[in-house]
Amino acid sequence: MNLGNCVVDTKVYPGQHGNFSEDGIRESMNRSLAALGKYKIRTLYLHSPDPTVPIKTTLQVINDLYNEGHFEQFGLSNYSSWQVTEIVGIADHHGWVKPTVYEGKYNAIERTVEDELLPCLRHFGIKFYAYSPLAGGVLAGNILSEEDMAAREGGRWDPQACRFALAIRSQYAPILPAVRELKEALDRHGLGLAEASYRWLQHHSVLHQDDAVIIAATSVKHMEMNMKNCEGGPLSEGIVELFERAWLRVKANAAHYAS
Repeated sequence: MNLGNCVVDTKVYPGQHGNFSEDGIRESMNRSLAALGKYKIRTLYLHSPDPTVPIKTTLQVINDLYNEGHFEQFGLSNYSSWQVTEIVGIADHHGWVKPTVYEGKYNAIERTVEDELLPCLRHFGIKFYAYSPLAGGVLAGNILSEEDMAAREGGRWDPQACRFALAIRSQYAPILPAVRELKEALDRHGLGLAEASYRWLQHHSVLHQDDAVIIAATSVKHMEMNMKNCEGGPLSEGIVELFERAWLRVKANAAHYAS
């Protein structure tokens, strides 16, 4: 595997209960190191809480691995703001490595991080890396109805391919009418939904300069298209207002950022 000048982030996934114990975390780390070979881990994330292991136990192991030089920065994902506060407090009390980055879902129609989580992260100087910039593909513009979801074979919408597919469908179904209306309005302005969504994140969201947007792709062509969309300039006030209306329409049905 030749990654060139790329940097690599990885995660410890709770999976079965007890995975965030010392043995569980070290086993996960060893698998990552074996897969990467000579490449060092930039960020080690805790993917989500493991309620069966005391967080102090987990943080002590993370600190030991950090002091052993296995990764450069500690990250969190899918933790509520109160849990972030608890983790920072415990780490600070013991002089352990503290989280400096949080990976969370954030896009034009899923903004629940704005009210509570992001103020918490700003207070502690933790960067925010936004994943799912197209809301799991909904803002790509080709999932506009429940029938569209059911017709997708393979991937996250297909129960035969993803065990969470039905839950994902249930989560996004209530917001599809607003997305469909948004797309129709953008079409009238000659703007693609995906492009406008990326430009909204880059220029009109609450992200700071030190934050980041995590971009996924299924091919080189797909990645190039996403990168191009990110390079577009600010949107007009009228287009931004369309996004605001869409968000206000779906806000009551939006899933919690740590769910």
